Amino acid sequence: MSTIFEQYGLVPTFEDWWGLYDYKLDRKRCERMWHKMSAKDKQLAMEHTERYVASTYTDGRFPSRRHPGTYLHNQNWHDEALIRKPASARDKVQGILEAVARQSGGNGDDPSGRHQP
Repeated sequence: MSTIFEQYGLVPTFEDWWGLYDYKLDRKRCERMWHKMSAKDKQLAMEHTERYVASTYTDGRFPSRRHPGTYLHNQNWHDEALIRKPASARDKVQGILEAVARQSGGNGDDPSGRHQP
């Protein structure tokens, strides 16, 4: 299976990948690793990264996005991209409680009306 990059004879640049990965840590190390990769791996990494970024988080929620250097070092573009699971009932309840707390000004009161110390 050829990638869209192969079909048009394009080789993605580090800037292309860095902008898409959108988790800005250890740029110099990542750039060195990128420049050592083959054109084929750069093409595969770019195609996989789009799906990978859409299915991971950078804010601590699961599944969390790997450090960009880890992604490159481990050649994670050979892995299947994750599919983000719909929020669980617990996540939905937590989101509602957080929204209520923001609306109430975060005064320390439990939304159920009980005071919390």
